Amino acid sequence: MNEKLQLGTKLIMVVSSVVVLVMIALTIIISTKLTVALQDEAHKLLQTESVRLANRVQGAVGQTFAVLESAGSVMALIVVNDREGNIDQKILLESVERLLRTNQYARFAYFYVPGDNVYLRRVAYLQNTDYLLDSGEFMIFAHRENNDVAVVKAEDNLKQFNSLHNAISNKVLSMGRVG
Repeated sequence: MNEKLQLGTKLIMVVSSVVVLVMIALTIIISTKLTVALQDEAHKLLQTESVRLANRVQGAVGQTFAVLESAGSVMALIVVNDREGNIDQKILLESVERLLRTNQYARFAYFYVPGDNVYLRRVAYLQNTDYLLDSGEFMIFAHRENNDVAVVKAEDNLKQFNSLHNAISNKVLSMGRVG
């Protein structure tokens, strides 16, 4: 069949074939380069967004921690200066429960008062051992499951939480959340 075609037609077929092959090669090269460039840009965008979100989360955590530190300091100041036990245990219990209710990420909250204190004497007088550690120290420990907050009996095995373990080991008045 090629023998019947004129020279011009043969030349056009060869040139057309070369053009088609060059176009296919260019398409593959451009597609590959474009894919790599888009992947790089997507990666950069994800990194930028993750840093931005991390900064936002860090700010929220920092704010929560600052509020917790402030509340703990105020409660500590009040309890240390409350020699007659004017603050009812219900108020302390409500403070611990509110700490759980206002922070959706916390599962446990506690209020620990070391050594001999008016709250410890009151608990002994009322014979309510729910607020006593096995060592005889005063602690309110609350637990949240789903949306229910319940006071859990204070036991020395709760020392598995680092902040609580540090407070008990150092005999430091402490209020906080764990989990």
